Amino acid sequence: MANAFKINNMEYKFYETLVNMRLKQYKILLKTYNRLMCERTSFQAVEYCAWWNELYPEEPCVPPVIKQIQINFTTCDLPPIEPITYTE
Repeated sequence: MANAFKINNMEYKFYETLVNMRLKQYKILLKTYNRLMCERTSFQAVEYCAWWNELYPEEPCVPPVIKQIQINFTTCDLPPIEPITYTE
């Protein structure tokens, strides 16, 4: 019973906090990466259209499509451990 109490109230709480902090870090990195890729693609589209208009002034420019990465993270919630009492 003491081990289940220790796991539920100490070890699981620590592990959940650690995993949730790591997920928060990954979410921030993903948002930063998405913003960087969108700005990069936007810049490439402007440059592409500039060259296109220089080479083919009579045709309209159709820039490349901007894509975003969509990944969803969920938080860590571990189920509690039920104590097992053994009888002889």
